[in-house]
Amino acid sequence: MLRRRSRPGSPSPDGGLCGGGYAGAGNRGHLRRAKDDAGDRAERRALPAAVARLETERVDRLDVAGSRYRVVRAEEYGGSGPDGAGERFPDEVREDSLRALETHPDVLLLPATFEVVERTAKGWKTVSGPYATAHEARRSLDFALRWAWPRMHGLIPLDADPSADARTFAEGGATAGPVAAEPAGYAGAADALRAAGRVNRLQFRDTVHQIVRTRRLLRWGPGGPQGPCPSDVDGQDPARIHLPLDEDGNVHPEE
Repeated sequence: MLRRRSRPGSPSPDGGLCGGGYAGAGNRGHLRRAKDDAGDRAERRALPAAVARLETERVDRLDVAGSRYRVVRAEEYGGSGPDGAGERFPDEVREDSLRALETHPDVLLLPATFEVVERTAKGWKTVSGPYATAHEARRSLDFALRWAWPRMHGLIPLDADPSADARTFAEGGATAGPVAAEPAGYAGAADALRAAGRVNRLQFRDTVHQIVRTRRLLRWGPGGPQGPCPSDVDGQDPARIHLPLDEDGNVHPEE
């Protein structure tokens, strides 16, 4: 989400672009301002009301308290070569991209990020979110091997101690039942990842995991940054994510 604030005396909130982040993080920022930084009761009323709207409607653009907030579209891409190629895009995605060349002809390249991908029968697919450094992406792969994937595959009970991981199960530090030997493979892969240092590729159980460098591209047009396209997947319905506030910004825990 991007925020554009109005200049003093400006009749519209089109002064200058500031900060960015995920829409959910932006919502939390609104509540902090409503509770701590609002200048008067009118602003304290406006901000929680705006958040309440975001929790019930699919809103891509919102004007509140002198600022304009937009959900914008940042295309993510990565280079490919003989060892890695992306899947083909559906027709509707390509059509949206061609249309954007006319409606939002300018581009802004955001800083590079790093992700974990794995090879599939059709190419490569992402298995992690974006990280600021390659080291953080490697750490996410280490965490998946040690903690997340053993639980997802039923090797460690979901109600097990949160500190338990594939290493503790493999070392006999917890009861793993009839699948006691399985976590050892995950622990060994995580150990190999750590021992290799700045490794960018790891093969585990016939699956190749790779650290890749990705870029994000933000398109810009006469009306500002590009918003969501018709072909973009939007399966998350609006939902309540905060406790209710009164008009003075006080939190009221639910009974």
